[in-house]
Amino acid sequence: MTQPVSMQPVVTLRQRLAADGGSVPSEDLLRAVLPLMREVGALHARGLVAELGDEAVVDRDGELALARPDGRPPQLNEAGIRAAQPRVSLALRVVGEYRVTTDIETGSQVDDLRAGSPDGERPDADLREAVNPAYRIGYRSWEEQVGHHDEQTDIFSIGLILASLACGLDFNDETDVRRFSADQGNLFRLNGALHPVIASLIGE
Repeated sequence: MTQPVSMQPVVTLRQRLAADGGSVPSEDLLRAVLPLMREVGALHARGLVAELGDEAVVDRDGELALARPDGRPPQLNEAGIRAAQPRVSLALRVVGEYRVTTDIETGSQVDDLRAGSPDGERPDADLREAVNPAYRIGYRSWEEQVGHHDEQTDIFSIGLILASLACGLDFNDETDVRRFSADQGNLFRLNGALHPVIASLIGE
């Protein structure tokens, strides 16, 4: 027997993604994500940051919330950020990074270097490995992998959650991470019914 809406069990975001699949309609998407945004914004107003991720976010009756709502103090590592980021001229805007491998027998293969597995999480990983690729499996930013967690990394994680639901992607799946990285400039390839305002918000 179907349970009343108010009696639906609380599940993690990961469980919801595994059970539902597919993109979430705009109205349901806003209903799900706006409470989480408000909750994280309230923490930021108190000088705290949120524990985010598909296991740290829960779904309560279609609305997302923090499993640990108390938050925690920011963790700053500006030196690590500066050491990890490549020096790029202000006149240039890097929009992608690809590797083309050509083999006489098998032909050419193009790899999107912005997407990949979380190699930078290894304790012995070089700092520069953490920013390449930029999109890793999961819902964390590369900054967190070098010990930096502030308001901006929270916003990035919320953006990943929004994109995941809007485009029907699971960022625990490397294939979905690569699809998002490849089509980030035109999210309508992933969801033709995506609302333009939501697409613009994800693109920010």
